[in-house]
Amino acid sequence: MIYQKYVKCDLSEQKSEEGLESWQSSLYPEYIEREGTKCRRLIVNQPDKRIYFRVTDDISGSCTAIMKISYFDEGTGHFAVLYRSGNEERWSEPVLLADTCEWKECVLCLKDIQIDRGICSNDLCIDLNPKPYGCSADHVIFSCVGITFIKTASISIEISANAAAGNTFYDDEDICLKAKFMSDKETDGKEALIIFTACGDDGTELWQETRNTAVHSSVPVEFEIRPNTEKYGLYILRAECFCDDGYNECHVRYAHSVKGERNKKLGGCVHFTERDSAAVAPLMSACGFGYIRDEFLWKDYEKKENEFNFLPEWERYLSDAEKNGLEMLTILGFNNPVYHNGPNCVPKTPEEFEAFERYVSTLVSYLGKRCSMYEIWNEPNLASFSKDISPEAYLPVAKAAFNAIKKSAPDAYIIGPGTSGEALPWIERFLELGGGDYIDAVSFHPYIWNAGPVEGGFYKKLDRVDKLIERYCPGLDMVVSEMGWGVQSGGVTRKSHAEYLVKTIAMSQSFKRLRKYFMYEFQDSGISVSDVERNFGLVEYWGGPYAYAAKPAYTAAAAFCRLVGSAEAEWFIGAEDPDGITAGCYKNSRGWTVMIWSECRKYDVHLTDEYIGAQIYDLNGNRINGTDFCLAETPIYIRTSFCPNIRIIDCAVERRCDNR
Repeated sequence: MIYQKYVKCDLSEQKSEEGLESWQSSLYPEYIEREGTKCRRLIVNQPDKRIYFRVTDDISGSCTAIMKISYFDEGTGHFAVLYRSGNEERWSEPVLLADTCEWKECVLCLKDIQIDRGICSNDLCIDLNPKPYGCSADHVIFSCVGITFIKTASISIEISANAAAGNTFYDDEDICLKAKFMSDKETDGKEALIIFTACGDDGTELWQETRNTAVHSSVPVEFEIRPNTEKYGLYILRAECFCDDGYNECHVRYAHSVKGERNKKLGGCVHFTERDSAAVAPLMSACGFGYIRDEFLWKDYEKKENEFNFLPEWERYLSDAEKNGLEMLTILGFNNPVYHNGPNCVPKTPEEFEAFERYVSTLVSYLGKRCSMYEIWNEPNLASFSKDISPEAYLPVAKAAFNAIKKSAPDAYIIGPGTSGEALPWIERFLELGGGDYIDAVSFHPYIWNAGPVEGGFYKKLDRVDKLIERYCPGLDMVVSEMGWGVQSGGVTRKSHAEYLVKTIAMSQSFKRLRKYFMYEFQDSGISVSDVERNFGLVEYWGGPYAYAAKPAYTAAAAFCRLVGSAEAEWFIGAEDPDGITAGCYKNSRGWTVMIWSECRKYDVHLTDEYIGAQIYDLNGNRINGTDFCLAETPIYIRTSFCPNIRIIDCAVERRCDNR
């Protein structure tokens, strides 16, 4: 038998234990109740943020632990399991809460676990401060833990998908993944039972298939797996192998997405110098992005006075962008130690200005037609980018860069100042000083952080800048050159991240003056779920367990680019009313599309006879059959062959079903 032992521990005050003891270092563990279930709350603001477990039954040899944890999904904290393997401490993948206020169960596979009392005289623990992922920002509630210990099989498993990074499939593309099994020991053939399971992003099982095979050490056994997951969305494929000498498993993430049409207003910040542009650029293009925003820094371009070298990695990523139809917005800056010592600061001396102009002119000449958009500096109102943060200090920089760009590229599109926040007094002073003469568009970064775009006043931020430009320089455009949210513990969930992104793009495209919207940033830059700066991306961190895998925001953005695209809103309502309904109407080559949602209330909606033939789509672009749907905080798309008037709200909403 490969099955070794099942142990269980109740985490309520009754502490029913079957081969598994629990222990907490806090003096008084907090026992509570949620939806009739007695449970334990692990508080984050105590010194030791752990629940320890000790296996009392005899477990011997190398084994795998399948750990099932029942938890109440309240708040947006996170946890992981700490255990020992090969005399080293390991953490499981983090479990991120989504604040659904439901009981959930997660299943974690702890490979080659050692039961040796090596974790503070215990065998493993639930940890709210896991070292790789950072400290949870919220408490977590648990009811019970069950662990199945199984001998680890000497069979290796690999799963791969299509050639594209991230295992993303588009439209009618054949969803085919390949699984490879091979014995790690010399054998003529080891009989094995293989179970393939496909789950949704929330862990719900959707499809399963079983295979029997003989696994050899000389030639791998390969299977093509075509899970029946036809809807657009995110999935997990798990391969489990059972044989006489044990068990092993492997799982990967994959996505099924619509292919977005190129959105002429949408760009992404990329930092390609540090990343694999060959993998990321095709993902951006397939999602519908039209632009990238990056920099060729002065200090890297001119390392010796008047010697300019365009780095090989720059050439590589510029070429990858061009191959995938992505146009570039180049940031010009920052300090160069050849001419300036000390903290970052905009040029101040005549020598620095002369050198800065030479850098700009040389770079623009080198790029030629490969780049036609430039942003002068980045966030000059922040001390991290300039010691002198005044508009008066930035103005001569804008003038110098403008003149240098126009010498080499008279038709270039120039934006600035790229302020942190909408920074109305700062931008107003810059325009009062005549700064509008040196740019084609005012750029800014209207971050909101944890609040959503309606609650956080995103539309109002854009409207204020729009009115400011109209007052001083009505001929200028407006560009959001950074905007985004980080999925993080204690903040924005993966689901909210997707919703916020498409809502802000929709709001942006309701302003005729706004020419471009750059989301920050396209790819995650780390695995810490407590560090907001690491988790802005639409795809996963390149160094993580699911490199380049799509996040919910990716499939949502692709659906927006398919259904709305670059279209400006014909009308837009409710952007500043969290208690009402928000909707915009857009026309593109496929017809008219209304994007609609309700921030704080739920409605049962029935489209009246006026809308016979209308097509309804969810956030990921899946068709909703019929004429009825539930309207809530997740946007819905309604496509028609005619221009719906604003009365679609009045005639469509039949009944309010709940007030949250």
